[in-house]
Amino acid sequence: MKGAPIMIQNKKIAAVCVAEMQNDDIQSILYPLNEALSEIGWRMIIFDSCTDFFLKNAFDEGEAHLFQLLNHDYIDAVLIMSRTIKNDEIQNQIINRARQNGTPVLLIDSDTRPEGTIQISFDESDAFERLVLHLVEDHHFTRINCIAGIKDNPISEHRVQIFREILADHNIPFDESQLGYGNFYAQPTRKVMETFLQQAELPEAIVCINDSMAITVCDILSENNIAIPEQVTVTGFDGIEQEKCNYPRITTCRRDMDAFARYVGEILEQILQASTHETHYTFPYTFDPSESCGCRQCRMLNINWTMHT
Repeated sequence: MKGAPIMIQNKKIAAVCVAEMQNDDIQSILYPLNEALSEIGWRMIIFDSCTDFFLKNAFDEGEAHLFQLLNHDYIDAVLIMSRTIKNDEIQNQIINRARQNGTPVLLIDSDTRPEGTIQISFDESDAFERLVLHLVEDHHFTRINCIAGIKDNPISEHRVQIFREILADHNIPFDESQLGYGNFYAQPTRKVMETFLQQAELPEAIVCINDSMAITVCDILSENNIAIPEQVTVTGFDGIEQEKCNYPRITTCRRDMDAFARYVGEILEQILQASTHETHYTFPYTFDPSESCGCRQCRMLNINWTMHT
């Protein structure tokens, strides 16, 4: 570990590396993180690019020079929002430069585990299991369809496997005609819903692997004058910001970002103060039963109010 950095106004500094922070879902992490770190004597410096670096073109290469501005004389820790920077080479450049300067690196929600970094991942299994059990044990549904993401995507397939196992454990019949792949997006989800609506009997519930597909399903059911949740229950996963504007609000699993931000602060304090620390931390999703399964009364609300609740 390097010596103490030069402090700015007696505050420890966390450099946050992120891409496309203008997106609502990124804002939903950064704002509470700034609040939580401020409470324990830290300040954030955000290094944000306008591109996610997926295309790996000349524009991306130019944007990547932004991260060379990190001055490790002033930085106590580097936080990388891994899923926003879709280029492992650029992430590794940030990590290697930090390691050369003795600055600890925290990777948030990363698919990889570069040597010398500290991982903070989200544990979704328990929350998604609770969601499916809620439909089976609390609502007593026996006709449940599922819209998965991209076929063979590990995140999607893991959730589908949990879904299958719970139905099997409760002796609820399920065949492949009840499963469709919406590829996480609207248009493929519409094609899946065309098939579901042609089936002899409407499902009692449709479990979507993410909120974006659940919102699309709600739109299609409404277009066909099918009431939610009276005729069909819809669930999602992720707790995205757009869900707050949906009618009805989606039963989903979300990350409590205020609690997560405080958790990150605790980890930062621990790694700076302790000689030894964990290298992998996990934070759970929270199951949130809401209007689309009937556990909260549907209400038309002012959009300004819903965006802040």
